Amino acid sequence: MHATRVLSFSQRCGATGHVRFLAAAIIGAAMIAATSAAQAQVIPSDRRIAWSPGIPGGIPQYKTVCANVKDAPFRAKGDGVSDDTAAIQRAIDRCKNGQAVYLPAGTYRLTAELQIIDKSIVLRGDGQRKTLLRNEAGSGNILSIGSRNERHFPVRILDGYTKDSSKITLKSASSIAAGDYLVVYQDNDPSLPVDPSGCGGTCTWCGLYNDSNHAMTQIVRVKGKSGNTLTLNRPLYYTFKPTLNPEAMKLSMVDRAGVEDLSMEMTQPGSGRRHGIEITHGSHCWIRNVETYRIRNHHVSIRNSYGSEVRQSYFHHGWGKYPGDFAYGVMLHFVNSDHLIEDNIFYVLRHAMVLEGGGSGNVFGYNYSKDSQGNVGDHWLFADAGTHGVHPYMNLFEGNVIVQLDFDGHFGSGSHNTAFRNWIERRSTPPEDTITDALFAVVLGAKNRYHNIVGNVLCHPGCTGVYQAPAFVKAEIWHLGYLCASSQSPIDPDVEKTLLRHGNFDYVTNETKWDAAIADRTLPASFYLASRPSFFGSLPWPAIGPDLSPMVGMLPARQRFESMTQPVPPPGPASMASPPVTPGGGGGRGGCFIAGAAYGSSLEPEVNVLREFRDRYLLSHRPGQALVTLYEQCSPAVAEFIAKHESLRGLVRWSLLPVVGVCYLMLSIGMMTTIGILAALSVGIVAVARIRRSNAPSKAA
Repeated sequence: MHATRVLSFSQRCGATGHVRFLAAAIIGAAMIAATSAAQAQVIPSDRRIAWSPGIPGGIPQYKTVCANVKDAPFRAKGDGVSDDTAAIQRAIDRCKNGQAVYLPAGTYRLTAELQIIDKSIVLRGDGQRKTLLRNEAGSGNILSIGSRNERHFPVRILDGYTKDSSKITLKSASSIAAGDYLVVYQDNDPSLPVDPSGCGGTCTWCGLYNDSNHAMTQIVRVKGKSGNTLTLNRPLYYTFKPTLNPEAMKLSMVDRAGVEDLSMEMTQPGSGRRHGIEITHGSHCWIRNVETYRIRNHHVSIRNSYGSEVRQSYFHHGWGKYPGDFAYGVMLHFVNSDHLIEDNIFYVLRHAMVLEGGGSGNVFGYNYSKDSQGNVGDHWLFADAGTHGVHPYMNLFEGNVIVQLDFDGHFGSGSHNTAFRNWIERRSTPPEDTITDALFAVVLGAKNRYHNIVGNVLCHPGCTGVYQAPAFVKAEIWHLGYLCASSQSPIDPDVEKTLLRHGNFDYVTNETKWDAAIADRTLPASFYLASRPSFFGSLPWPAIGPDLSPMVGMLPARQRFESMTQPVPPPGPASMASPPVTPGGGGGRGGCFIAGAAYGSSLEPEVNVLREFRDRYLLSHRPGQALVTLYEQCSPAVAEFIAKHESLRGLVRWSLLPVVGVCYLMLSIGMMTTIGILAALSVGIVAVARIRRSNAPSKAA
């Protein structure tokens, strides 16, 4: 009986009943939307927020084209053979804020990373598979968007650090102005718990600037200032404690930069961390109508950023056997707030939508994810949506079709996240593996608290297994409280005790189960949309829920995927088979491999200092150029080894501190002045040592 529930829109609307069904759907949707005021009863207000993600007013429309990359003086070829890296980068560098760099239809061969740094511009093509950026480099991202962030000092918050407060008072706000961005945090709270340790060890890098001691974070923007009191654009999402030293720190951001209407591809996995698109310290940036294919690590990596959007895009396939950190879709790394990941397609990835190491107020809405795979040959069902690393909170997964939901405990704790009106299929049929193990619909690992799983459809018609087992079984709906997903017994009963699960239908019991303690069984249409979204067109909305008939309708993203005649792009020209390019090419851009591996990103402030020192001092003469060339030939393999070992990453960061400091001084005050200061300091240290030695009492004979 239930096998007929999951139908396409065209199947549901047969020709004779099309008009009648549409009318019924419109009336039904209106009735459901009218229940939105009841949200507080379904999920209590202390367990959620009023989500308002993305770019206010929507993605900007930059109508002025500053450069057509095929025109003079840039003269990119777009023939798939010529190296167009330098031409496109020159166009980016010359473009003014609020304008677009236009890439007409063609295949643009890249041999190094493209960078949009501290510019509010958009890189725009003619559409997916019309404009293609084909990256043949052996290292680096395809495109990096970000700000050369400056480190700022934290300031103690004296008042206003409670949930829903939109004003905070600082000890001193002298360095902060209206329009600035702040990250708000406190010391980790062991009573919740906020803990960076888990099945995978301790996530020492999970946090702002690799500091996992302040894992619960929120980014806000200052709207106004009166003395030391700041008015914020968003209320705080959690009540901090005065005993845990709540603080605020200013963040530098690049505002409103984006990429749209094109495809990207890597022709080899290369070495080191390599993402399709990386956004670092970006506010209200965007990725729209972009396809990325065969990306080594993350198709999209967003770090320490605010209020950006990823929409109407297609992310698919990786390299190798999809080991750890390979073939992720959209990864929100560390400190991220209020992003909107909406209406995208994810296909054949290890994980599609992930928060790692903090993040709050983000929304993953109405995405379609299919056929996840990882560690090919292990036959394990890999989660395509969830949290991974201490301590994401107050995030929302709504209206998605996904393989598995996993708020894991691999790198520590998480809390107060919500999954609403998703279809969690609990099945995957990837092309390179047969999935037979870990057939779980919802996984909540140890140290997870106060999550809300409401109004979802779990598993698929014909689903086998059990609802919830007291010990490990291969197939179940709820897998709760285990240290690792493969552990034989759960260890944390508080995961289930603090869990709110209400109004979820599952295909094992064929029932909708409600929480007896919650009287309200009327599900709102959405927790972040006030009305029907325009991108749904004529499709019924909401599309998923046990209160609907059928329970699973059609998402726009799924409709686009199922209408594709070629989910995988056709083979490229002969240039696809060209030998790897020497890492670090592109006129001195990129190439800080070891520092990038140690700090986790090529756009971290320390890496920027080293890169600027190289460009200003080393590349200005032949011996320096030879040294850089030797480094770029030898360092990628070393960097890849460092990136795989967190303890080694920490050691390298520590050893680079004096190097970064000296380089920073040279860039700030000049080489000769720096040498003079260091010489004077050295003389002073030697003198002090001699004085102490001469004053030391002699040992008895």
